[in-house]
Amino acid sequence: MFIFLLFRHFWIVLILMSCLNSYGLRIESKKYIAHDPSLRPGYEKLIKATLIYFNIPWIIMGIGTLSSFTNNPTDYFNIDSGNSFVVVFYLYFIILWTTGIRWIFFKDGAAFLEKHPGMFRGERFGSSATPARQIKIFFGALTVVVFIRLVVFCLSYFSL
Repeated sequence: MFIFLLFRHFWIVLILMSCLNSYGLRIESKKYIAHDPSLRPGYEKLIKATLIYFNIPWIIMGIGTLSSFTNNPTDYFNIDSGNSFVVVFYLYFIILWTTGIRWIFFKDGAAFLEKHPGMFRGERFGSSATPARQIKIFFGALTVVVFIRLVVFCLSYFSL
């Protein structure tokens, strides 16, 4: 019974994980803020954004589950079901992704993240490029992969 409830309400676990991630960012940001207090507003904006924007998909999932439009999280793997909550779930990710592209590439989001370390760790790439450039390369490559996956999905969906 507990496993069934946990699985059916897994969206709550995802919200808790997202909140823990934001809390971890808050803890990590304290050392950077102690070194440069002028970074506080930027970190507060990042933490608030992660709490809001990264929890919306799980809230959509929760509303879909609680209203019995979906049965459990596996329903969200079946986009071709035409379920309105599943469609809204994926549309939100498309909106979030396009907003991220706009922010990273056209609104100096990469430079903002470079100035506020902790959200993205570019040194893992072992590149001599600046962190902002690494963020753009990483996000750009990820965008290409997601776009290709979306095209493949659409081609396979519409060819049936």
